[in-house]
Amino acid sequence: MTTVPTLLVLLGAATADELVRLQSLVQARESTTLCFLQRGEPSLVKELNRLAGDGEPEVKVVPVHAGRSATGRSWAFRVAGYWLRTWGAEMDLRMARSELKAPFQDLDDFLAAAAWQRVCGRDGGLTSPSWDEVPGYRHQVLVCQGPRCLARGAGEVTTALQRLLAERGLGDDEVLLTATGCQFPCNQAPLVTVQPDDIWYGNLDDEGVAALVAEHLCRAEPPAQGRSVQYRLRRSRGTGEPTKSSPPAGGAVRRPPS
Repeated sequence: MTTVPTLLVLLGAATADELVRLQSLVQARESTTLCFLQRGEPSLVKELNRLAGDGEPEVKVVPVHAGRSATGRSWAFRVAGYWLRTWGAEMDLRMARSELKAPFQDLDDFLAAAAWQRVCGRDGGLTSPSWDEVPGYRHQVLVCQGPRCLARGAGEVTTALQRLLAERGLGDDEVLLTATGCQFPCNQAPLVTVQPDDIWYGNLDDEGVAALVAEHLCRAEPPAQGRSVQYRLRRSRGTGEPTKSSPPAGGAVRRPPS
């Protein structure tokens, strides 16, 4: 019996441990691939293109929920529908109605119990009149998702930021949390920058994230000139090279040793 190709599409920013677990599920099952709705490669669209190019008549998509504010399943369904309309494929494309969630149960059990919704390409679009304007946020927090930052705890930093911002009632209209590619300087991983203040925070753990939110994002003005903020990176005069204050040890947001 031929195994139907299955795509696990990650909806949010997973931690390093979650990614390892998902990769182990994929490796243990034939014709199964991990892809990303955002912030990673291969993307859902790229994998659908590959399978269509291989002539696959049927594909199943499993939304995978990771991270505190993962994009909902509906967006994966919209993207799959948009791809189907654009590609013009006659593929039988189906998406699980429920999400696979951490700690990620046995995949075969999930697939056997799942109810499936056919993607027909007529459900929802990718545009809306309400998405024309640039949001009026006060700060944009750029969380580096480069390879070194991810290896050293960027996923955990993202989760901690999401939790603390939610607890403080800071939504996208005040603080826009954005994942990026490599920002440099990699030796300071995990790294976060706050714009438009142009302040960089490195070697972040839970204390550093808490200080960033309380002492910077919750204030109407950025930290005063010359004030020593934990984890803040400063540019040495004349060299452009970053320097930093030493972070305290410990904390729940941890990373492997260098």
